[in-house]
Amino acid sequence: MSSRLLLALAVLLTACAKIVPPDGGDRDTTPPQVLSISPPNETVNFEATEIVFTFDEYVQLSDLNSQLIVSPPLTERPTTRLKGKQLILSFNEALLPNVTYTLNLGEGVKDYTEGNPAALTYVFSTGSFLDSLTFGGTVTDAFTGAPVKGARVMLYRDTAAVAPLSQVPFYFTRTDDAGNYVLNYLAEGVYRLVALEETNMNYLYDDPTERFAFSDSLVVPGAPSDSLVWPAMRMSEAVDTNLYAKSFASDSTGFVRIQLNRPDPEGELRLTPLDSSLAITTWFEAPDSLFGWMDAPAEALINIRVASPTSVDTFEVESYAVPTRRLGIRSKPAAQVRAGDTLELRFTRPIARLDTALMEMKRDSTALGLRAETGKDPFGVHLFASVEDEKKYSITLLPGAITSVEGFTNDTLKLSFTTFASDHYGNLKLTIGAPELEGNALMQLYQEGKNEGGIAREWMAAPGSVIELKRLMPGSYKLRMIDDRNGNGRFDPVDYRSGKQPERVYNLQGEINVRSNWDLDVEWDFD
Repeated sequence: MSSRLLLALAVLLTACAKIVPPDGGDRDTTPPQVLSISPPNETVNFEATEIVFTFDEYVQLSDLNSQLIVSPPLTERPTTRLKGKQLILSFNEALLPNVTYTLNLGEGVKDYTEGNPAALTYVFSTGSFLDSLTFGGTVTDAFTGAPVKGARVMLYRDTAAVAPLSQVPFYFTRTDDAGNYVLNYLAEGVYRLVALEETNMNYLYDDPTERFAFSDSLVVPGAPSDSLVWPAMRMSEAVDTNLYAKSFASDSTGFVRIQLNRPDPEGELRLTPLDSSLAITTWFEAPDSLFGWMDAPAEALINIRVASPTSVDTFEVESYAVPTRRLGIRSKPAAQVRAGDTLELRFTRPIARLDTALMEMKRDSTALGLRAETGKDPFGVHLFASVEDEKKYSITLLPGAITSVEGFTNDTLKLSFTTFASDHYGNLKLTIGAPELEGNALMQLYQEGKNEGGIAREWMAAPGSVIELKRLMPGSYKLRMIDDRNGNGRFDPVDYRSGKQPERVYNLQGEINVRSNWDLDVEWDFD
C-alpha cells in the first residue's frame, strides 16, 4: 500500500471519528466507611491518649473543630490530623475516671469526590462498664413554633439553677433539622436540662443575646426500652434588662443619633448637656433609636451625658452652623389608599410646627376639611380627612405649612391619590377556640415580610369568641394568639433568672387568603 493511500485512510478515519467523553455515571452517595478503630468502639477501662480511625478511602476534614461533639465536654479540644487514610484524634488532657464518653464527628469528615460525610459516633468508658441510659426531646422557637436546628442541649449533674450560668454541662448534644435531640450513654441520676444557641461557644449562658430554653422540672434519663415522655422546650432570646447606648453619632447639622441595645418604651434614657446653659430636645424615631437636637453655638464642642438606670456614658459632639434650606420630604402616601387610613408624611428633619391654614384638600374641585397632627415619630405628620371609596383627592401644602425645629419650611407640596373601591376589600370572620391561657388572648393578624412585623390587625379577644374583621386588603395573612399573661400587650420572652418561661404563642397552621369582594369564615380549633 502506498504512502498516499495510508494518508488518505488516516484523513478519512479522523474525519469520521466522533469523540465522546466517558459517561460519569451516577453520583457517588456512599460515605467513607470505617475499616477499623483503635481502640475499638465501646472500649471499657479506656486508657489511650489517642484514637485512630482507618477509612476505606482518603478523606478530608471539614470544620471538624466545630462539628466534633465530645460529651462530657473537654476543657481542651482534641487535636486531629490526617495520615494517609487515617484520622488520628489525640486528647490534650486527662479524662475523668469512671465516665462514659461519646464522640460524634458530625459532618466534619468527608470524602474527596462528593463531600459525603462519614456519620460516626464513638463511645468508650474510663470505667468498667458503659452507661446506657437515654434522654431526648424537642426544641422549638417560642414565637413561631418552628424547630430550632443546631441548638446545644445540655444536662447538668449540679441541679442548682445557677449551673447553666457558671458551669459547663456534664452531657450535651445538638438538635437536628427537626429540632429533635437524643442524649445516649447517660449515667443514672437527676439532671437540670437547658438548651442554648451560643454566640461565644463557651457552654455558658452568659450573653442575653443568646437564645435560651429550659425545663421547669429536673429530668431523669431512662432505658432505651422505657416509654418516656420527653419534654418540648421553647426557645427565645431574653430581654436584656440593662439599657445602654450601643452607638452614638452626630451628623453635619449637629443632630445626635443614639442606637440603644433594646427598645426603651418607658423612656428611661436621658440626654443631658454637661453645659447647664444648654438644653437638649430628644425624640424616638424607633423604640431603640433616639435623636437629640440642641440650639447650640456653632462650632462648639459639647459633652453630652447619656444616662439610664443601668448605664452612664459621656459623648463629645461638635455643633455646626446650619445653613437655611428648604425642608425635604422622605415619604408620602401611595397613589392609591384605603379610605379610613391615616395619611402620613415623613420629612427629613424633626417637625416643630404645623399651620393648617396653609393646607388644603379637595375631592375633584370640592374643598374638604383637613386636620394635621404630629405623632410619636418626630419626622412625621399625620393628615386626617373624611374620604370615601373610589374617589380622587388632592392635597396642597403651601410654603410654611410645615416648619422644622431649625426653622426650615417646606416648598409647595402637591399630593394626589385615589381610594380603592368598596368591593376591593375582603371580610374575615374568625371563630376562635379556647386554649388554656394564663392571661389574655392577644390576637395578631399579620403578613410576613412587611414592615413593623406586618401586623394588619391586633386586638384582645376572649377565647371562644367570634370576631369579624371588615375591609381587609386582599392578600395572604397569618394568625397568631399570644397568651399575654402580664397584660402588657406584647410577647414576653424567656427570663431564666426569674424562672419565667416565654409566653405561649399559638400559630394557626397555613395561610388565610383574603380576596376582593369575598367573605371568608375561618374556625381555629385548639382540640
